[in-house]
Amino acid sequence: MINTFRNNFLKLTAGNSLSSLILLIASPIIARNYGPEGFGTATIFVSILSIAGVLSCLRYETAIVICKSEKEANTLLALCLLICTIFSTITFVLLFVFKDQLSLMFEDKILFTWLPLLPLGVLLNGSFAALSFWNTRKQNFNVLAFTQLASQTTYVGSAISLGILASIRTAGSLILSTLLGKSISLLLLIFFSISHAKFIFRDLTLAGIVKVMSRYRKFPLYGTW
Repeated sequence: MINTFRNNFLKLTAGNSLSSLILLIASPIIARNYGPEGFGTATIFVSILSIAGVLSCLRYETAIVICKSEKEANTLLALCLLICTIFSTITFVLLFVFKDQLSLMFEDKILFTWLPLLPLGVLLNGSFAALSFWNTRKQNFNVLAFTQLASQTTYVGSAISLGILASIRTAGSLILSTLLGKSISLLLLIFFSISHAKFIFRDLTLAGIVKVMSRYRKFPLYGTW
């Protein structure tokens, strides 16, 4: 038991450490290519995305690891993916409906230009969070470490590559690099989880979804505030 915990801890630590090291090494290059203005705009976008990401699954994803049965955990995963899809769709609609008001609100026009990508980021963030907690329950810590490393490597590689071209050396390139990194990590999680897909959705019912939504209702009540 102790050895298993130690090995899992080392896997996650190694993934975090390597990811941080890659970003640390690449930061001077990225900073030189984009400058403080580009970094500032991209940071604001990522901050908005992070706030929306907390709400994307209403924190139901954190309950996946404590479910009493695999069937319940699988149903909760499906619920999270459903909520995330609905939330990202609502975000898209709100951005479209209130685009004129948002245009007046945001002084940073570059940020406003890339704001329509926010729903995609919300979908990526929420789906990744739900699958991450599901894989944590399965103790697939090597998969989680690898996807985190792949995400950071993709972000750094694309940011540097796009930064080489002066014509697209803008905050948009950093935003695209961020979303690309999230996309790669999510695709990898889906790839490693696809063998379990038939078991995840085999016994899925509307009654089961409503049941787990009610049972774990305290998570969105307290976890999103």
